[in-house]
Amino acid sequence: MPGPPSDENGKKRNFAAGSAILSPGPRPGPHCFREQRPRRGGAGPGARGEAKVSACTTLRVTWDGLTVGWLKQPARTTDMSFEYDPGWLGGGHPAISLSLPLSGQRLDARTSKNYFGNFMPEGEALSWIAAWKRVSGADPFDFLAKFGTEVAGALSIFPIDDPPRPMSAHPIDDGSYRDVTDIVIKSLHSSKKENFNLVVATNSKISLAGAQNKLPIYWHDNKILIPENNSDAPTTHIIKPESTRFKHLQFNESFCMDLALAIGLPVPESEIIYLDKIPIFIVKRYDRKYDSHKKLQRIHQEDFCQAMNIDKAYKYQENNGPGISDCTIFLLNTVKISNFEHYNFIKCIIYNYLIGNCDAHAKNFSIIHNIDFNNLSKNNATYSLAPFYDLVCTIYYPMLSKTLAMFLGYNKNHEILSIDSLNKLKNDFNIDINIFLDLIYSLLDEINTKLNYIYEKHISLHGFHHFYKKLYNIITSNSRNLKKQLDGLSNRSRLAGPGATTGHGQRRD
Repeated sequence: MPGPPSDENGKKRNFAAGSAILSPGPRPGPHCFREQRPRRGGAGPGARGEAKVSACTTLRVTWDGLTVGWLKQPARTTDMSFEYDPGWLGGGHPAISLSLPLSGQRLDARTSKNYFGNFMPEGEALSWIAAWKRVSGADPFDFLAKFGTEVAGALSIFPIDDPPRPMSAHPIDDGSYRDVTDIVIKSLHSSKKENFNLVVATNSKISLAGAQNKLPIYWHDNKILIPENNSDAPTTHIIKPESTRFKHLQFNESFCMDLALAIGLPVPESEIIYLDKIPIFIVKRYDRKYDSHKKLQRIHQEDFCQAMNIDKAYKYQENNGPGISDCTIFLLNTVKISNFEHYNFIKCIIYNYLIGNCDAHAKNFSIIHNIDFNNLSKNNATYSLAPFYDLVCTIYYPMLSKTLAMFLGYNKNHEILSIDSLNKLKNDFNIDINIFLDLIYSLLDEINTKLNYIYEKHISLHGFHHFYKKLYNIITSNSRNLKKQLDGLSNRSRLAGPGATTGHGQRRD
């Protein structure tokens, strides 16, 4: 297996869970995806806030109403540290992250900030919210004090002196949620003239990681509900509106997610819905489910950056972040995924190449903590690869970078793919050459079989857009290119024969 990447001084870095980030790298641009060229000026008001005196110095971290631990921050700093509660430790409960092992000691500031900082939005989304609530975009503690009640996974985070109201057995009737459908519709209409942010427009105290304009909601009877600001009620879906900068983005993501589902990749349910004839993308949260008593439960999950102790600034491989080899080692040795999940991870990486998604970085992959909610004290956690999400064709937008978030073998740019890179990619995936070839050929066959059906389906649902034709052509072109290089790798492997090498000294199994 290839060794870990080097930092700027040539020092090897290890991305195993709990490892440290050694050196900084350049940060991506302020919008949803990476720009081709750096933009002048900051990301917007509030995105680069200064250290400030927080109104609160201790946050409570809970899981299904139980106190997990305490997040503390000294005054006039942006440092913070997490400490498990003795009751959580004494009950034999599981760690909340692979990077935050159970301990009676206070965890260090960097590790704490890497985990909790990854709950924050980024770029333009963070700029809007930070300016609105006058929070520091550089201070996760300050942000989570105001927006931590409903985050990804099972945790709720809130000030020690301002706990949210627990959800009752009948949250729709008891005022745990409020209807913001009309507000969202009004904002969607005004967005044709000016940009807006859904969290700000709805006066919400919930937010999710990422740079896109999105809002976690409770989708009920075709109405958009959000938790009241003093409520601990969870959400069921995420909505993403039209983008003024990236045309057809909602149709783009819907198409790519639907095609992924059609070829057998595990993805959450999603669709385009129309609010007053305006299309928005809606996706069901895979980290929420109803129990046998029809109570909505939070399912714990964490993205790769959280689990591997990586600051979100290093989510891209070009910024000294994790690549495919690092993620594979992590999944096989730490998460201990099954062969089936391993194969799905491989297919998703290749699928992102086929749809032209250059933004499949470490935060766009997650793991689920499989825990018995009715018997947490057994500490019976196992882990699995989460369904795939944020599948978008980024190369449709010429202003976005074509540098791959995770390199494909030796190739950093989406427009370049070689036989040698596929051979290295096979090694990075730690997989037998014959299984690798079978997986990718099978994936190409599925794409070839299902692409026309998805294309016709979306045109019939949403009308013809030139976008659909261009996306269709991008996928077919990438498929032809991949098959050509894969045929070359297959021929090289066959000529090498059993027990011979397949290039670069790698023995064929």
